Amino acid sequence: MLRFSGSYLASARLPRAIQPTLNRLAVQAQESFSAVVLDADEVVIVARSGNDRNSSATASSRVIAYGLHMGARLPAHATSTGRVLLAAKTKAEFSEWMKGRNLPRMRPLTTTDARAFRTLIDKV
Repeated sequence: MLRFSGSYLASARLPRAIQPTLNRLAVQAQESFSAVVLDADEVVIVARSGNDRNSSATASSRVIAYGLHMGARLPAHATSTGRVLLAAKTKAEFSEWMKGRNLPRMRPLTTTDARAFRTLIDKV
């Protein structure tokens, strides 16, 4: 399954289109950058440009800080990228996304209360 998803990500248009920009950003800012897509209640890393202070960022960079890699799935409610994508939804779309949703605690400060999470997304 991992090999299949890796093959898809390697051949998909979106990762190939944005990879040069992510690489430039990483070199200029000396930081890591990623692009994600929302898939139900998770974000999926579809492109990533890491910064290794001893070398320039390259398209072949597949493993990033904290063990995250292309194809990694993270809970949307607990990540900054997920929150940005959720905030971009219309009120109706976000309400539909929230319907019946459980927001599990991932870390001590994870927002798990639905009302507090709605307020957080409004701020984003």
